[in-house]
Formats: sequence, C-alpha cells, structure tokens
Amino acid sequence: MTGIEARKSRWAGILVTCFVAAIFYGDVFVGVTLPLGVFFLLGCLLLGGIRRPAGRLVVPLLLLGGLGVVVGVQALTGQPPNGKADMVAYLPVAYAVLALVVLGGKGIPDDLLRKGIIGGGLITGLVMCGMFLFAGDDTYLVRSQFLVGKGTYADHLKKYGRTVPQPAPDAAVSPRTGEGTGTSPRAGGGGQRASVPRIQPDVTAEFAPPTDSASMQMYGVKSRARNALGFSNYIAAFLVFCFTVCLFTRRFLLAAVFVLLTCGTLSRFGFGFLALAALLWLMGRKPSGGAKLGLGTLVVVVCGLFLLVAAGDMIARYPPLASISARISYWQSGARVLMDSPLIGQPRSFIMAAHDYSVFWNPHNAVLWIGALFGLVGIGLCIAYYALVLRTACARAQTSDVWAGVYFGLVVLTAWSLVEPLSMSPAYELLFATCLALGRPAEEPALTMRAAYA
Repeated sequence: MTGIEARKSRWAGILVTCFVAAIFYGDVFVGVTLPLGVFFLLGCLLLGGIRRPAGRLVVPLLLLGGLGVVVGVQALTGQPPNGKADMVAYLPVAYAVLALVVLGGKGIPDDLLRKGIIGGGLITGLVMCGMFLFAGDDTYLVRSQFLVGKGTYADHLKKYGRTVPQPAPDAAVSPRTGEGTGTSPRAGGGGQRASVPRIQPDVTAEFAPPTDSASMQMYGVKSRARNALGFSNYIAAFLVFCFTVCLFTRRFLLAAVFVLLTCGTLSRFGFGFLALAALLWLMGRKPSGGAKLGLGTLVVVVCGLFLLVAAGDMIARYPPLASISARISYWQSGARVLMDSPLIGQPRSFIMAAHDYSVFWNPHNAVLWIGALFGLVGIGLCIAYYALVLRTACARAQTSDVWAGVYFGLVVLTAWSLVEPLSMSPAYELLFATCLALGRPAEEPALTMRAAYA
C-alpha cells in the first residue's frame, strides 16, 4: 500500500467512525431536514468513489428496492405519492440504500466501531440534557419537530396552501366509533387532487385515554427530553442500544452513564428495555446460542403484545396504564389502515386524508406501519431484510464482543419497534443498514438468496 493509499484508508476509517457517531446525533436543518450522517456518507463517497456492491449486499439491496416497486404499483393503481408528506416516509429507505452502497465491504476495526457508537450516544445524551435544563418549551434543534402532534393532515395542508386527494363520501369508518365519516380509505382514486374537504379537530385525542393530573404533569416534563435525534422514547431506544454495547465490551462505567441518561428521558419503556438488555447480557455472554436467544426474545415479545391486546378492556380501566392503552388504540388504528389496502398498502398522504389523522400519526408498531405503507408485500420484504441484518451481526458476534453488543442491541431495538414508532425512521434505518454493510467482508462473491441467509 502506497503512502497516498494509506492516508486515504485512514481518512476513510475516520469518516466512517464519524458517520456512525452522527447516526446517534440525529438531524440537521439546511433548508431541508437531513440526517447529519448523510454528509459523512457523501464524504466517504467522494473519497472512495462508487464501487459495485459487495456480493452479499446484492440481496438486501434487492429487498429494499422491492419497496420502491411497491410504490410504483401504488402509483399505477391510482395512488401516486403526494409530495413531501410521502417523501418523509420513503426517505429512510433511500438513506439505508445509500449507506449500503457507500459502506458495503469497507469495514472498520471493532475498536473504531465501538468508539463511534459510544461517542455518538454520549453526544446525543449530553445534547438532550442541555435541552432539558436550558432550552425553553418551544425551542427545538430541528424545525420540523415543532409540528409534532399539532393538527390533522388537512389542517397542515391548508396552512401551507396544499391540497389532498378528494375523498369519496360515506365509505370510511371512524377510528373510534366505527360509524361512517364521509371519507373513503381509497381517497383520491385515479390520482386526482381537490381542495381539502373539511377541517377536523386533532384526532390524536382518539388514541389518548384520559389521565390524571399527575400523569399530565409528568408528560409535560417528559416533553423537555428532546434533541436533534427526536423525543424522549425515541432517544431512549438508542441510548439503550449504546448501553448494550457497553455491557458486552465490559465498559461498565460507561454503561452506568447510559443508564442515567436513559432515566433522564423519563421513558418508562426505557426502564423496561434496559432490564431486557441486561438480561440478554447475562444470558448471551457465550458466543454460541445467540441466534436462538435473539429469536426467542422476539417471539416472547410478540406473544406478550397479543396478550396485551386481549386484555385491552381491562387495561383501559387503570389510569396508570394509560400509555399501554393508548398504544393498543394505535395498533387497532394501524390494523384498520392495513385492511384498507392489505396487499400493497397506500401512500402516507392517502392514509392521512382518508382518516384525517394527525400529520405524525403512526401505529406504534413496525409491522403495522410497514404494512400501512407497503402492504403485506412490504412486510415480507422488510422481515427478510431485518432478518439478514440480525443474521449478519449474529455471525460477527461469534468472534467479537463489540459485535455481540451490536447484535443484542439490534434485537432490543427490533423488539422495541413493536411498541414504538422506530422503524422507517432515518436513524433506525441508517443504523441497521450500517451494521449490515460493516458486518460483511469486502471480498465475498455474489451469491444466491439461500446463501445470503446461510
């Protein structure tokens, strides 16, 4: 290796490490909102140029590309994407593709990967603490965060002088009462657009059971836990990921720091998933059996969710469980949306217009959210993709403590995505794509679908 090549390799390693850290920082606003990590990816692209994807990355790229095919089919069947409202939902997939193409086969030493993850987690935690202590209630690092929970989709478009597809009358069902609402789930067939038909109150209240004054005060304080990555629960998910990596790499003092930072988010799910991560560390310190432990964890979580839904009426009677009751309502709303177009889903703008949901409505479940956007076809593609990511990290975990932490951290995030709007978000998709890209050696030949999961 010549001196120039050595310097380029060193700088590439530094850029990739900074990119990993930037995933945990979150977004920046430069006229448009973009993940900070995208700029480091572009730097890696300029430094290394465009190469043919490594053999084992062809399959995941095809899986993600299949989601684009689904969107194309939606457009051909009279449901074309409607501008920014839908691009927000699709861009995380584009970021994942970019990460796979740019990072595929590069790889960095485990030590640099660990430093990037922990460094990024500490930065996002410290920024959150600064916002909590010193920022005002209406101060946000990313301008788009100010819109969270404010008004329906119709309200949002009317404010900015935009239009939505014209709903057909007397077809849809109210998400709460089950009665006709005068709108159609298949709003705007043929892709025609018309003026916003009406303005409704913010229907996020549909999914928020009444809570006592103490709970409302707690939510007010909790809303101050925010940074460029997101808000309380979303930040907590990535802090718990960092905590898991610290445990498996025996950085116990740093693990304690991430426990404190997670507590600072006031996320009750954060406390639960901290315990889950610690349990996985106790049970998964032996290299063998990681795949079974991870799969078993996800199966147990899914079974627990079915039990929660079955006990929904009983849970609704207890105000301290209002957060769980609200999630059950969100899951039910997501199931209704999925039934509108079960095979290929529908663009986010059509969902918002048909049901007049809040601009930031999300069913708080990865399967239902992906199903709403891409249907059962998209669910199948994404399950195959995420399984490949976990399989890759699990294979690397056999010989690396850092990758053991990454693997079980991804298991925790996957489980958490079933009760929180994590999937199809920029940081989540970038993290999964990065782990897949960095976990694959560069010198691997192209192979078949079967071999990709071998």
